[in-house]
Amino acid sequence: MGTLEDFWELGDKAYESIDVKGYLKVPFSKNSKIYNDLTPQEALRKIRELQEAQKASVKVNY
Repeated sequence: MGTLEDFWELGDKAYESIDVKGYLKVPFSKNSKIYNDLTPQEALRKIRELQEAQKASVKVNY
């Protein structure tokens, strides 16, 4: 079993070559928000940023 840090590192590497952009919707957060024009890697980094700031509830299952 890996750690949450392992997940962030593997996810970052997995998405580094994908340049398609879309949006990230963060439901159930204090203020539901949509982040536009993000690559999958940027979206994952945003989720990590929000999770670390405890602004969003992110559950990771392995």
